[in-house]
Amino acid sequence: MKSLLKFFGIVAILFASAQFASGITVKVEKPADWTTVYVYSWGDAGEVFGAWPGQELTEAEGWYPAVLDETVMAANIIFNNNDTLQTENQYVTEDLCFHPTGELNAGGEVILEIVPCAAVGFTVKITKPEGWEAVYVYSWGDAGEVFGAWPGQELTEAEGWYAAMLDETITAANIIFNNNDAAQTENQLVSADMCYEWTGELNATGELILESIPCNGVGIKVGFQKPANWTEVYIYGYVNDAPVFGAWPGVMLTEDNDWYYYTMDAALTEVNVIYNNNDGEQTADVLVTEDICYQAQEDLSMLEVECGSSAIGDIFANDNQVAFYPNPANDILNIRFVEEFQTVSINSITGAKVLEFNNQAEMSSINISSLNAGVYFISFTLLDGNKVTGKLIKN
Repeated sequence: MKSLLKFFGIVAILFASAQFASGITVKVEKPADWTTVYVYSWGDAGEVFGAWPGQELTEAEGWYPAVLDETVMAANIIFNNNDTLQTENQYVTEDLCFHPTGELNAGGEVILEIVPCAAVGFTVKITKPEGWEAVYVYSWGDAGEVFGAWPGQELTEAEGWYAAMLDETITAANIIFNNNDAAQTENQLVSADMCYEWTGELNATGELILESIPCNGVGIKVGFQKPANWTEVYIYGYVNDAPVFGAWPGVMLTEDNDWYYYTMDAALTEVNVIYNNNDGEQTADVLVTEDICYQAQEDLSMLEVECGSSAIGDIFANDNQVAFYPNPANDILNIRFVEEFQTVSINSITGAKVLEFNNQAEMSSINISSLNAGVYFISFTLLDGNKVTGKLIKN
């Protein structure tokens, strides 16, 4: 009997020891442009997860967790992508969770911030509209109101932003910011981290019109000219199959002199982009790594053009037999033709001919660098003798 009691006593001691033997757990959210996450750590006893780059981590509920041995009471932690990118060093003595801010320190390391360790939801931020004394957020989704009844939850300012963090159980929600008085923004349907500012304009019902802006500084800017039959333009982006502008159809864009522009967050350096009309039509997928502009073609392929140039489909009225771009142009003018033509001539506004080209085979692009800056007329003489003419602006 004594032997049996002694056995159970030993088991109880071992069980109790096991309960309190867990080590420090450190979690990080994967930076947007990383494909893998590794952790390298060292303390008084040396390296914790082996030599650099350390141990590869796996995703769990949006986090990449690293569990330190129970004998490690404090350690230095660096997350990295086993390539050229790494976070700044963090000295940890307890369970902590980190979020990449999207900014780099002077040494080019990703700056981290400590965040709550609840499962990752998403955060929506706004800069306070001019004239508002307070900022409230009201939100609702499939499960009902998120921050209580109207006007919702009052937000506090942090680094120029008023931020609302949605619970990890919410995958999409409607958001209205208001001042708990008579002013409110238009509704935004969000499904990912987003940042907004007031455009200074009101919609037809008096609500503040918002535009999405980068949360961590200005990054890649893309421009788009829509097909003529589209009434709305959305931009959808993804990195490694994960959406970065929210769930499909993405962010609705507003028109600016026939262009639809979107500026990405500075943390995004390589993004797959698809434009769509949220009504069944979408462009081809393009990989964007730098500032660039596109015009949608009839088959919804994407043609790279000079930003701010005229839309190809708007230059001529006669079924777009021929077209040219960009317009305004610098030194090279590109030509796209449906019908064959005999000559291309460029005339000054007084009618004087200043350039002429006769070999169509060499006219997919023409050099206009010899022209002075100004306004010209470009004419295409078709094989049947008819002419089509458009206005050309030389920078």
